[in-house]
Amino acid sequence: MTITVDYDQPDWGSSRVYGDGDLSGLWVPDKVVVHWGGAPGPPITKAGERRLLRGWQRFHIESRGWRDIAYNYAVGNSGTLYRLRGWNPSGATSGDFEGDGIPEN
Repeated sequence: MTITVDYDQPDWGSSRVYGDGDLSGLWVPDKVVVHWGGAPGPPITKAGERRLLRGWQRFHIESRGWRDIAYNYAVGNSGTLYRLRGWNPSGATSGDFEGDGIPEN
């Protein structure tokens, strides 16, 4: 499965970049988790969306102690699709996905 994004990790200023590798049908997602971090207010520009993503990433890494922003993708108010962790790395929303006692955050 391929997801075409408008902004890849370096394009929005991510401090972390992941390669997805070749999934070759090894795993097919069976659910989608949606987290809305927005608030009512004036429309935000794409530059503002990118700035917001960098802030969320900083918060998750520096304040929470996680390895990265918790989510795999983000959709801005503009409808722009941003790649965060990407397709392969487990999102922090999954907790200990691999069952090895090491949180995937």
